Amino acid sequence: CPYWNLEKNLETIEDLGKYTFPALLANSVKKFAMSNACTLVGEKPWTYGKIAEKVEYVAKLLTLLGAEPYSKVVLLGNGCPSWVAAYFAVVNYARIAVPLLPDFSPVEIENICAHCKPDVLIISKAQYKRLEKIADKLPGVIIQLEDFEVLAGGDGINLKQENIMNVQLPCVEVAEDDTASIIYTSGTTGRSKGVELSHKNLVWNAVQGQTCHRINKMDRCLSFLPISHVYEFTVDFTMQLM
Repeated sequence: CPYWNLEKNLETIEDLGKYTFPALLANSVKKFAMSNACTLVGEKPWTYGKIAEKVEYVAKLLTLLGAEPYSKVVLLGNGCPSWVAAYFAVVNYARIAVPLLPDFSPVEIENICAHCKPDVLIISKAQYKRLEKIADKLPGVIIQLEDFEVLAGGDGINLKQENIMNVQLPCVEVAEDDTASIIYTSGTTGRSKGVELSHKNLVWNAVQGQTCHRINKMDRCLSFLPISHVYEFTVDFTMQLM
């Protein structure tokens, strides 16, 4: 039975070193680099190693486009491997992710953008088409989620891959109490409210979640809620990748 040593299979602060997303991803890549991490149904899975490579690429792209540490980056799209890479690319270098629910209306998204004043939008093709009427209300830098093509804000910048990969990433130490995400509520009782959550808020919950929901390295998880939903984000994103 593979569960006889479950206590040893728990990931703890001793494994991570600290409650931050850079520490979490580094721990997983160190242990599972060649293992499959995530995929869309019917497509070739991304390994942990590939996620790390994409995280570096997107992080350098954001730097090239002028996204400084502590700038805000909206993520808008359905769950997919590129969403995973985009999130880590944002938070691993002290930027702040603003993951929005895919079913937010254009009016809600416009209000949220006016409220938090994001610097960058990473958005799926379908969502971008849906927001055509509020294009002038969106951030000046827009990146396509599926392939990280720059849709706006790249004028005059050399966006060839070899140039992006030569970008120097910001040397910044991510602290546990740094804001990782601003989560906007579903707005069932009025206008959506932004809740600031630190790296420790989110990663600690995932670590402690193992005490009531054990995950073995042979398990598979089917994700069907939006990853931007904080429950799904904790149980089917952070815990699974950890």
